[in-house]
Amino acid sequence: MSALFTPLKLRSLEIPNRVWMSPMCMYSAAPDGPETGAPTDFHLTHLASRAAGGAGLVMAEATGVRPDGRISPWDLGLWNDRQQEAFARITAAIRSHGAVPAIQLAHAGRKASVDKPWLSDRSLTESEGGWQPVSPSAEPYPGLSVPHELTGEEIQQLVRDFADSARRALAAGFQVVEVHGAHGYLINSFLSPVSNHRTDAYGGSFENRLRFPLQVVDAVREPRRHRHRLGRQGQRPHRQAGRPGTQPGRHQPPKRRRRHRLRPRPARQRHHQRPGHLPDPAELVTAAPLPSFFRAGLRTRVPPAGPTPPGATMAEAYGMVHDSDRGVCPVTSDLERV
Repeated sequence: MSALFTPLKLRSLEIPNRVWMSPMCMYSAAPDGPETGAPTDFHLTHLASRAAGGAGLVMAEATGVRPDGRISPWDLGLWNDRQQEAFARITAAIRSHGAVPAIQLAHAGRKASVDKPWLSDRSLTESEGGWQPVSPSAEPYPGLSVPHELTGEEIQQLVRDFADSARRALAAGFQVVEVHGAHGYLINSFLSPVSNHRTDAYGGSFENRLRFPLQVVDAVREPRRHRHRLGRQGQRPHRQAGRPGTQPGRHQPPKRRRRHRLRPRPARQRHHQRPGHLPDPAELVTAAPLPSFFRAGLRTRVPPAGPTPPGATMAEAYGMVHDSDRGVCPVTSDLERV
């Protein structure tokens, strides 16, 4: 039998198969009032039906860790008790069908406060239910409004917001959390020098730009570090002892992997494909370190694997990393628009 339909065990968590539903924004939550960001009967049906259909893991859409972290006013959120209670009903339904409930925690950063994509996808004003987005620097995403540049204290509050949402997710019954770190949203915008022009501890060098993402990952993992699984969508290199923002001796790659060469994709790695996206080895079910070529990938463009879509830039194109000994591994350089 194909390994696709065999169980996958991650510490104490066993997922019945490797057919997993990816997070997909539905733009169907209440944009204001006491039900703001809370999942509805629509979300219950949407997610529970995938579990009933046999998916081993069902992941809720990109869920804002606070109001200004939503992509649009109609996205889900997890920052208050009402939202937590509504999610608890959904996780119970997913688990009743034998599937594992998962959630993607996110902050849209400078790409937040936009209209539904099939309407205009433009920035919304406050009178339209929008808000001023936030970013490491006051550098707008092309075509969107100018974001507020975060202060040091505001950055630390964001770390706490991610941690609080993770605790709420655990209390609501979720067994897997994925941190959204790609697509030009907040975490990704800290990584890129295109959008991060800071001169403090969160900008400048590569290690400084990596500080906020790693602080978020550590904060999210803390509530149940050894019981539940953390996933991260995005690019993450090795953490080594002595780097700023890390504790000595933590998360060091084993000596036998010192060369960090690409290896074949293990069967247990998460493998899904979203519309318009090639599979990304960074999208794993664990927060495992990635090979060193991702360090260079943050600074350089990856040659496109095929014709670049009209209007797209090199930084949005998808490429292939070739290793003559180990085949071809698809990666993405979907960092920022340049």
